[in-house]
Amino acid sequence: MKFEVVDKDTMNELSRELSRAGIMNRKYESVDYDIDHYLVIRDKYSELLKKSGEIDIIEDTLSNLRQLYDGLIEKVRNTMELSIEEFLGDGESERLILLTALIENKTAEERDGKIVLNKIVPLEDLTIELRFPLDEVEEWLEEIEKKVQDNYDN
Repeated sequence: MKFEVVDKDTMNELSRELSRAGIMNRKYESVDYDIDHYLVIRDKYSELLKKSGEIDIIEDTLSNLRQLYDGLIEKVRNTMELSIEEFLGDGESERLILLTALIENKTAEERDGKIVLNKIVPLEDLTIELRFPLDEVEEWLEEIEKKVQDNYDN
């Protein structure tokens, strides 16, 4: 890594800061990485529900989102706010999907460690983004292929 500085004093200052941070004179930095591939489906909740095509994992995720959304609206109906910890709860991925959808649709925002709803909109109007690992998608395709083949044989 190279830094360009304007004078010797700045160079000495930078050197001291890097030394304090434990960065100076490192010869090798090990970096681990993972490459994951996902199928991303993004649409309004109502459209995703129509298009799910009896694919169990999509229907299950949408059903979980419905239950979570209904519970959330019940909790915040009077105050219109909820702490981030309470919102994220047990850390189910659906909670993060819902939070992202609310913020992207400008229905909610984060303020002082709380999620504040600006207005309550029907879940059907929110744009939702679902992500599924490609490994799972391969399994779906096999299931769909089998269903189609069974229907064709009958």
